[in-house]
Amino acid sequence: MKIALFNALIGCLTIILSMHSCQLKESPNKETAQPSPFAHISDQKAKDLLEKAIASAGGLERWKRVKDVHFEKEFALYTESGEIENGAVQSHHYRFQPRSVVDISWQKDDEQHVLSYRENKVQKTINTKVDTTVNPQSLLNNILSATFVVSIPFNLLDPGVELSYVGPKTLPDGKTVEVLKAVYNPAKNENHSTRDIWWHYFDAESFLENSYMVQHADHFSMVQNVSMAEAGGIHFPKERKSYRVDESGNILYLRATYDYRKYEVQY
Repeated sequence: MKIALFNALIGCLTIILSMHSCQLKESPNKETAQPSPFAHISDQKAKDLLEKAIASAGGLERWKRVKDVHFEKEFALYTESGEIENGAVQSHHYRFQPRSVVDISWQKDDEQHVLSYRENKVQKTINTKVDTTVNPQSLLNNILSATFVVSIPFNLLDPGVELSYVGPKTLPDGKTVEVLKAVYNPAKNENHSTRDIWWHYFDAESFLENSYMVQHADHFSMVQNVSMAEAGGIHFPKERKSYRVDESGNILYLRATYDYRKYEVQY
């Protein structure tokens, strides 16, 4: 694996986790006031939509006070023919303060698997022994994916993300959403590993995230938040379904199902 890509992935994870280490401070006057975390967003409509989405999800100041998040995640991956490719019930623990820690553990074939991130290092163990057969890039991708999902929409404040307001959209089920486009450009930002384009669909009334569509290098995905959970004043995904879709968003097949439960948030 190229060192540059490894560092880029570490940088992206650092941004996701370190948002909690720089809490907003109340200031008595304009001279010492902190700049708005939304100030870098040039598209005013995109800024307005993200502000509403973050407020609806629990608020940025509350999110930055979070020290620990625990939850259980059950998932199943499916092939195009509908067969189960992989699945597990995992225990997730993310510590944001005072330093970033990620632990993801699960049982498979009577073996205890643990994926961990500490001090910019990631490793996997099986029955407490380090697994040297796995690719570090793959491990980082797994951690990035897991932490990214539960950090939406707060992680859209990454200054390197190019945000633009697309407008309202009516989904096939008749629901109206407001669409926010997010472009990740590795040519401009070292913490972006691939040039992905995301379309976030926020409910037009509650401003909670209804779903999102992602353009990856070789395919498109559509992820639906079937239901949401609330813990510690923060809204998290509960039941999600991921589909492979074409560029117009037409469903090709079910790729994955997710069930998040037993959320615990500590401040």
